[in-house]
Amino acid sequence: MKPETIITTVSMIAAVSLFLYLKKKYNQRLWNEAMASPDHQLQTGSFIFSKRTEVQSKQIDYSIFKVIRIDGEYVKLAGIRQLAFPNNSNSLLMTAEQYEIIKNNIQEVVITGISAMDFPQKANIPLTEELLDRYPDLNKSGYYFEDLSPNEKIKPLPDDIAGCQDYMKLVYSAEHIIKNGRLRLYSLTDLPSLMPTLDSGQGEVIEQILNQRKS
Repeated sequence: MKPETIITTVSMIAAVSLFLYLKKKYNQRLWNEAMASPDHQLQTGSFIFSKRTEVQSKQIDYSIFKVIRIDGEYVKLAGIRQLAFPNNSNSLLMTAEQYEIIKNNIQEVVITGISAMDFPQKANIPLTEELLDRYPDLNKSGYYFEDLSPNEKIKPLPDDIAGCQDYMKLVYSAEHIIKNGRLRLYSLTDLPSLMPTLDSGQGEVIEQILNQRKS
């Protein structure tokens, strides 16, 4: 290979590396600024939007979560779903259209918290008169999440295995959300000590965190 070709190749690699580095630093600065904004900072009630591309199928998975409890480093999330209206069977997967509608209309869209006690243990929850009586706002959009009771929202990490396992469902790292913009899941693998540990891997990238303004 000619010296000129080597120099050109090295220069191109250096330029690309510098571009990627500066882009990463720029995106990190934008994320840090967003975390300091009342409209985007992490808090109980925040909505977290995340898109993930499957490696093999190239399919994009859309997810929206609501923050239902923050206990120091432990952030518990609940997935946003839509009720199955009559003659319309909805899956648990969020579509691209639903994702964008909720993201672009977060101040207006109605998303109802349903108590775990009223949560049927099945994939699709049909819209019933009983649910409408208890949660009339469901008739406005049908979007819902499994909410915690007021006592559960302030409950500390239990000291028994069953309680700890239930407490740690869909619990993510506050540090990684705030500093890195990623969802790093906690799991309970060290049962004797009951100490939650972070799952391996980078975690899902967060596209945006949005807060509904108080009226």
